[in-house]
Amino acid sequence: MFARPRPQSPFICLRCLRKASLSPAQAPRRPHTTTPPQRQPFSSSTTLQNSSNPPPPPPSGVSALPHRRLISLSGRDAAKFLQGLTTNNVSPFATTGWYTAFLNAQGRVLYDCFVYPASSVRGYREWLSGEGGGKGGDGLDWGCFIEVDGSVLEEVTKHLKRHKLRSKVNIKAVGEGEWGVWAAWDDTAPSASSHSDLGTEEGRRHIDRSSSSDSAGSTNLTNTSTSLIHIPDSRAPKFGHRIVSTTTSSTSSSPPLPPPLQHLPQTTPPSYHLRRLLHGIPEGPSEIPPTSALPLEHNMDLMSGIDFRKGCYVGQELTIRTKHTGVVRKRVLPVQLYRTDSAEPERLRYDADWAGPTPTPPKDADIKNFDALGGGRKGRAAGKFITSVGNVGLAMCRLEMMTDIRLTAESAGAGAHVPGTEFGIKWVVDEPLEGREGAGREEVVKVKAFVPDWHRERAWEGKVQRRVG
Repeated sequence: MFARPRPQSPFICLRCLRKASLSPAQAPRRPHTTTPPQRQPFSSSTTLQNSSNPPPPPPSGVSALPHRRLISLSGRDAAKFLQGLTTNNVSPFATTGWYTAFLNAQGRVLYDCFVYPASSVRGYREWLSGEGGGKGGDGLDWGCFIEVDGSVLEEVTKHLKRHKLRSKVNIKAVGEGEWGVWAAWDDTAPSASSHSDLGTEEGRRHIDRSSSSDSAGSTNLTNTSTSLIHIPDSRAPKFGHRIVSTTTSSTSSSPPLPPPLQHLPQTTPPSYHLRRLLHGIPEGPSEIPPTSALPLEHNMDLMSGIDFRKGCYVGQELTIRTKHTGVVRKRVLPVQLYRTDSAEPERLRYDADWAGPTPTPPKDADIKNFDALGGGRKGRAAGKFITSVGNVGLAMCRLEMMTDIRLTAESAGAGAHVPGTEFGIKWVVDEPLEGREGAGREEVVKVKAFVPDWHRERAWEGKVQRRVG
């Protein structure tokens, strides 16, 4: 009555077909288990990688900084307007730029930046006139460039416009192809950076007094007849120079440098970044987190970013109170990572061939006494990891725990640094890597913090000035 259904040809997926073609010995075994995957126990072994490490920074060079962007601020009230928002003194008569920061009302850092006075630069006046800002080419209004990290360009622009109210100022974010930021340094010439060691407030005042000197021997190498603005990068002694030019990173050549710097070879942004870490200089929102970073903990007082004699500005109260009545117990310091089976380094040294854990420790990972890591004992963290390139990086360190610095007479008690104590970071890698079993393994690396000489020198200068004042 009913016809027997015709049998259909069986369907086999490609994955099963591939398995069927293997011999039983070759077929992968997949045992059934209800046991959840276990984390591998604490081990000092690491996944080694050194192919991505950049070479050491050259002793001299000039590099484009495409990650840094510019904002133009000009107008009759521009200097007064900026004076009330930033930590450093803004003089409408200064022709040499400076490092500074914007704070919120609670005294936390919003953005770190550089200010380049540009009113005397013909190229800037012509560009400003073409943009319709200020009085343009007549040069009557004060104007400047504000250099910030590119990731917060829009935020800083909105921050300035939010405080504008009725101030006679013009605010404009500069396009990437209009003006660019460069960094230059020369560690080979004995006097090449003599005008870069401008760490104290007195140094800033000296710059303002001598800004009209001859460009071959003064701090101000800005060419007023061209589209070039040049300032010393005073965050650390002999760290180098900042340049703003119409030659941007999209061009193949470096900007037309002033005579003392014309011989410098062109290098790359990673060289600048690595050199900055070796000097212990934090920069940008990834290393100075907005709304949570304190300016003194991020060394802005030591990097010439705060004028403590300045009048009222947003966030001044907490900053001044910390300076004169408080103690800064934590600071950002350069650190060196080294393997658990290696000896503790005596000095900070970058090793391009260093093979360390992959991936590197996560941001804000706790730095603890190394002896406490293996046993899993809970204890107070000695610091927080920030960033690294190869075996060098930055970390927020408790000075009395990780260094020989003593802040008070009671510092010799419990928790004080003991010579020979080693510190480390232990973290869990959540993503699987080639050649390793799954996720959830633990990695560990040792960390050594170093206090730069310029930290000690500038901190001592600040104490002497406070006693004299």
